[in-house]
Amino acid sequence: MRLFRLAPFFALALLLCVVSSAAAQSPALLRTQLPLITVSPGASFQVVVEVVGGSSVDGAEVHLQFNPAHMQVTSLSAGTTLPLTIVSPTFNNSAGTIAYAAGAVTNFPSGTFTLLTINFTATTLPTAGSPINLVRLGIPRQSEVTFGGRAILSGTQGSMVVIGGLALPLALSPALPNGVVGQGYNQTPFVSGGSAPYTYTIIRGSLPAGLSINSNGAITGTPTQAGISSFSLRVTDNAGATTWQEVVLTITAANAQGLVFTPSSLPTANLNTPYQAVLGAMGGTPPYTFSLLSGTLPTGLAFNSVTATITGTPTALGSTALTFQVTDSAGNIGIATLILTVAPTDALAGH
Repeated sequence: MRLFRLAPFFALALLLCVVSSAAAQSPALLRTQLPLITVSPGASFQVVVEVVGGSSVDGAEVHLQFNPAHMQVTSLSAGTTLPLTIVSPTFNNSAGTIAYAAGAVTNFPSGTFTLLTINFTATTLPTAGSPINLVRLGIPRQSEVTFGGRAILSGTQGSMVVIGGLALPLALSPALPNGVVGQGYNQTPFVSGGSAPYTYTIIRGSLPAGLSINSNGAITGTPTQAGISSFSLRVTDNAGATTWQEVVLTITAANAQGLVFTPSSLPTANLNTPYQAVLGAMGGTPPYTFSLLSGTLPTGLAFNSVTATITGTPTALGSTALTFQVTDSAGNIGIATLILTVAPTDALAGH
């Protein structure tokens, strides 16, 4: 009998069904924050479990498995976004298991938030890869995300932990040129350092439809759909050194080559100073619609997709990459990544 699932988690789901909206919700993902973690033998490291997506979430349950021969849990810290603890954070360093469940009855969160933070210590036993897995389907325990008594979990993404074997200065450049629907594509990510030959593996995410990658890193094929794909690419050299990068590959529609953003760059914002930037487009067939595909605006700023305007008063310094999409009335798509920098208040004044 699945007591852990039915009581208390399923019981909470029945309660939340009463207070939550019954409207359809977008699916959510459970993942560990980094797909690849590299540590030295005996070192401490941290794994953050996140809920990603979901227009509203009222409950989340997580079960993780790890190899206790390669790592040991030292402590667990629950996130605060789901304030109601259903199952306290627990771990078993002999069995290599972790469990936690939490929920909310009001102020249902959405987007990405931290569910659980795990502190590990790596053992002195080197390994080329030891997984930390989120149990998606299991008896009697499985990970789940819910809203209104309904399961909305679409998938899970775990991590790979590499202990030792990282002495070589291996570097991977994530920059790849855009592709075009219906046109052949053949590109290899640039690697420096280490000892050739290199092998490449996608450890999370996927390539655009129509493309594939071989063990030598060549991304080839003919893209069949416009859009942006994000994936984690791992490269290992001949001596066993390894590194990874998040890679973004944009595919544009064949008939959208004349559809471009204006301006081609965003004006610099001033710290604690009101800011406004308006996006526009040229080419294609007006009217246009705009959306922010990826990236997080600086604190204090917001993007209005109806007016295509970034407004607000930034309260933190730094630069961030923002990827926008413009779609014309014929369905053509244009995509651009723009850098928005928040500078000190006196930086633009020449002081």
